[in-house]
Amino acid sequence: MKAVKTFLSIFLCVFACLFTLEQKAKAGDLSVRSSVFPKPNLSSISPRLEWRGGLALAAWSASFGGFSGLLIDQRGETITALTDKADILSASLFYDSSGRLGTVNQASMSSLQVEAHITHFKRYDSESLTKLSDGSFIVSFERAHRFRQYRDLDGNGTTLPNPVAINHSSLNNGVEAVTDLPGNRLFAVAEKLRRQGGYRAWIFDGNQWEILVYPRDQRWQATGATTSPNGNKVWLTERRFHGFTKGFESRIVELDVIDIQPGAFLQPKILAHFGLGTELGRNFEAISAVERPNGETWIYLMTDNNFNPLQSTLLIAFAISS
Repeated sequence: MKAVKTFLSIFLCVFACLFTLEQKAKAGDLSVRSSVFPKPNLSSISPRLEWRGGLALAAWSASFGGFSGLLIDQRGETITALTDKADILSASLFYDSSGRLGTVNQASMSSLQVEAHITHFKRYDSESLTKLSDGSFIVSFERAHRFRQYRDLDGNGTTLPNPVAINHSSLNNGVEAVTDLPGNRLFAVAEKLRRQGGYRAWIFDGNQWEILVYPRDQRWQATGATTSPNGNKVWLTERRFHGFTKGFESRIVELDVIDIQPGAFLQPKILAHFGLGTELGRNFEAISAVERPNGETWIYLMTDNNFNPLQSTLLIAFAISS
């Protein structure tokens, strides 16, 4: 009996510590550990992409992980990352003497405001984060499928009208890839909702959704999207899952914005393939692109580790030429 009481005491202490850590993370400062991720084998990428470094990130918080949305500020100095549980990581990004990713510091965690009935049933599943030209933010959610617009990420949001097909989709078949287009429009791609040999995609002009088709290529699924700083390109992350024993492979693809038109059947160009079992064969879901002060355009990618301690959280970057 004494041993049982001792075990229970230890268990309760550990639980209390974890609860305290999570609450602290949501309320403010968070200690994030970062280590340099060495340059991997990049044999399957376009010559337009050049490695600009990588970081492996970790933190003692149950809220840290599951990153599906990413925004990097215009100078590449601040990271804002959205988790699947509607938490927001904010941190400063520093670079080494060669200009590559160096470390993450000054981190904090906060909670996105979500409707009370959604919070009660824990149907967050926030999957994408993008910023419109008017300064507002758009977050897409699965499970309770919807798009929410926020003037500030620490304020209340409003719900946008849904594309009709989303209202009838199953829990995990919603939208994971959303980005802004010139003219304060949205481009969104469904993870699994099929249409005419592909997946459903939409353009939203603030009033109505117009449909187009994203290709269904050997079970690759779009998981994130970002628009180039000049507004001419959209870059997306795609992933293919081979089961828990084998894992993931990912790739980066490119669309010309001029081709993203109502009724179009899109034809993305593959820029990089991170194969199964390779160093970058991970679940990359978050992507952001900025023009750095030196004039280079960088694409940043971040993994969703599904809050699994056996999967790491990676932040990597490439410079891309036109």
